[in-house]
This record gives sequence, C-alpha cells and structure tokens, in this order.
Amino acid sequence: MLPAETQRLATVSTFKYLKLNENQELNDLVSQISKICNTSMASLTLMDEDVQWIKCSSGIMASQENVEDSFCKYLLNTNKIMVVPNALLDKRFVNYPSVTGLRHIRFYAGIPLVTTGGYHLGALCVYDENPNYLTNEQKSMLTFIAKQVMHMMEMLLCLNTFKMQHIQKSVAFEKVSHADLHLKAFLSNSNAAHLVINKNLTVTNFNKAASAYIKDLFSYKLQIGKNISNLVNSALHSQFVRSVKTAFTGKRLNKEILVKEPGKKAQWWHINLTPIRNAEGATISVAYSAANVTEQKSQVEEIILQNESLLKIANIQSHVYRKPVASILGLMNVIKANKYKASKKCLMLMENAVMDLDEKIKTVVELSEKSIVNIKAQ
Repeated sequence: MLPAETQRLATVSTFKYLKLNENQELNDLVSQISKICNTSMASLTLMDEDVQWIKCSSGIMASQENVEDSFCKYLLNTNKIMVVPNALLDKRFVNYPSVTGLRHIRFYAGIPLVTTGGYHLGALCVYDENPNYLTNEQKSMLTFIAKQVMHMMEMLLCLNTFKMQHIQKSVAFEKVSHADLHLKAFLSNSNAAHLVINKNLTVTNFNKAASAYIKDLFSYKLQIGKNISNLVNSALHSQFVRSVKTAFTGKRLNKEILVKEPGKKAQWWHINLTPIRNAEGATISVAYSAANVTEQKSQVEEIILQNESLLKIANIQSHVYRKPVASILGLMNVIKANKYKASKKCLMLMENAVMDLDEKIKTVVELSEKSIVNIKAQ
C-alpha cells in the first residue's frame, strides 16, 4: 500500500469512531443539502479500505456499503464535484446493486470531504431515484456545505481529543502509537483554533492556531496556566468570558459571530464551546474552538445576490416585457390592417414601445453580467 494511502486511512480511522450521527448540526447540514438539491437522499460518508461508512444520512437506512459498490470512491483522487445525471447511462454504475436493486438510484452528485492536511476522508453526496442535474447555484451550495461539514468534523475531532487528553492527563504512557502521533500532528496543523479552559478560566491546553487567534484578536500571548480574564480590553472580552462561564453550566454553545476590531477588517468566526465532563458527569473544563468562516459567508452572500439578480430577470421576462411587446404587436396589427401604411402617430407609438423594450433588455443584460461575474468569482 502506498504511504499516502496509509496516511489517508489513518486519518479516516481517527474520524471513524466519532459519533458523527449524534451531532445535530451535521445531521441538519445533510438534510439541508438534500432539500437544496431537490433529492430524496443525502449522506456524509467516510471511505475506509473496503467499507464506506455512512455516518449521517437523510432518506437512507444503511450504515455502510462495500467500497466497490460506491459512487463516492471516484472522488478520492479529485477535489471537484462529480455529477451522474443517469446511472443507467453510465457504464461505471449501470450494474451497481444500488442502481439495479430496490434503492433504484439514478441520480448522484457528490463532493469530496478533504481535511486541512489534504487527506480525502469520503464525501458529501445526494441521490435520487429519478435522473436529474444540478444548477450552478446548487453546485455552489453543495461546495459550501461540504466545507462547513468538514469544519464541523475537524472541530469535533479536536474537541474529543482535548477531552480525552484532559481526563487522562494523569495516566503515564510509555509508548505513543502511530495514531496518537498522527492526531497530535493534525491538531498542531489545524486551521481552527482549539483551547481548553478550567473553572478558574485558566488555559490548560491549546494548539498553534489558537495562539495566533488570541494574539490577533486580543494582542495577548497565550500560555498554559494563563488566565483568560487577563486579556487586554476588547469588545469581545466580556462576551468571550460570558460564553465560557455559560458552557461551565453544562450548556454547549455553537454560533457564528462577526468580529469587528478597530483598524482591522471585519471577520466572521464559527465558535463552539463544549463542556468536558469527568466520570461522574460534572463539568471540569470547557473546550473552546473557533474557525474563520469569512470566505464561506462571502460565498453565500454572492450566491444570494446572484439569485436576487436572477429573480429580477425572471420578473422582467414574465411581466415587464409584456407591455412593450403587446404594444408593438398591437401596432403591427393596425399597420397590417391598413395595408402596411402607418400614420405618424402610429410610428411614434411604435418608436416609444421599441425604446421601452430596449431599456428592459439593457436591464436584463446588466443583471446577467453581474450574475456571470459572481459565478466566475466563486
């Protein structure tokens, strides 16, 4: 087996045992993409050596299937969306059990789930019993939601790891397994900020991204043993401390906040605070994670603006065009009835109607050009 594939499978293994199906946010995202793409089924999958694990799903009862019978296996060596409009017309899938059997799959679309380190874990995909296709907007949303899913998965892995480290920190290990080393490397290289805080608001663990995150927002050097209440004055300070204290009551927090610091560009951050409990169920620490989702939010805003432009175009085509076109057709009937002889008044009315129609066409062209620019920018 190639070293790269060995590393990929080791990464899959670190995620495989997470209880992803119990995470409400992930389940909501999978259900949401099914609705957006107008399909009856959707799933979040992890691709092992021989088994494809279905970790979260909508409209699918199975928890696993053979890799050989998986659509998603074709996404392991690409970062692009794969769309299969009709599986019966694709020689790769025409004999698949899911196509010929009771599931009756005809349409498939999927995008790979890729970690910060570049390892392909599996896919976020949608299925349907009828042939179908995806619009550009649906493809954009599939890409965006896949990024959100991967972000949530990495966050859950890091939170789980910090939790296990905190609970077991008194246990001495003489040897560190390859999986442990890989996990530590993942935490170190993760783009999301992760730190653990005890009841005294003292930092007990953090990764490199957390150090950079705190330094950028608060101009504060993060160190184990430091108290977060010593952060320099900031508009976010009170909210930060208040959220941590709320998490110590046992309540998990998951939200997006807009950070506006003087002299800095506003940024959107996805924040997650998870209580860490001991064997008796008491909250002893809080795992705090933050990831910059400004780019993803920007993509969504572009899609919304694009959709607004398309709706305006549709409105113009279905309603606004009718008046000048009806006028032109009416005047043409008058001219035709007069043996194609037109009075000055008739010609002036025709000219006004044509100019009105020309203005409407210019508006559509401008809106279309804006939509095209938005698509190219994504």
